[in-house]
Amino acid sequence: MPTTVPPHAQLTPSDRRLIGIAAGLTTIIFLVDLELPRGITVCALYGVVILLGLFVRVRGFSLWAAIVVTLLTTVAAWLSPPGAATVVVVVNRGLTIVGIWVTAWLVTRYANTGMALDRSNAAAKRSSRNSECAASVPFAIHGNLPVSPEDTSFGLSISKPAGR
Repeated sequence: MPTTVPPHAQLTPSDRRLIGIAAGLTTIIFLVDLELPRGITVCALYGVVILLGLFVRVRGFSLWAAIVVTLLTTVAAWLSPPGAATVVVVVNRGLTIVGIWVTAWLVTRYANTGMALDRSNAAAKRSSRNSECAASVPFAIHGNLPVSPEDTSFGLSISKPAGR
């Protein structure tokens, strides 16, 4: 699962393919939802579209997908052939929309955590390189910092450590 985000202008071929799969899957789910009576809720399958956000490195994909599938879930509720009682339809669709948004939130949190981990790893590597450079200096500095502005000797002496 990728954690780094490419620049906004770049979409990798993998991202394009996954976004195309998400669009195709969204279309199929919507068309099936339109054919089934209102009591049968297949719009919960939109969760799979949101979960594709785990693999797409486009920032905000899961949130935009959640907006689109929420609208489609609502539209399909009105356009589907009659079936169950209105209360059942509203409860089913409402629970599905809650599930969609919880999934989108979790995917977004996962992506943000992965990006923070990448930043932390990069900082640790930089810090490690800096400490290796400092540790490789074969001299030790002994002494005190000046206590008054007139003291310019700094009281420092440089000596080679024993054993080197």
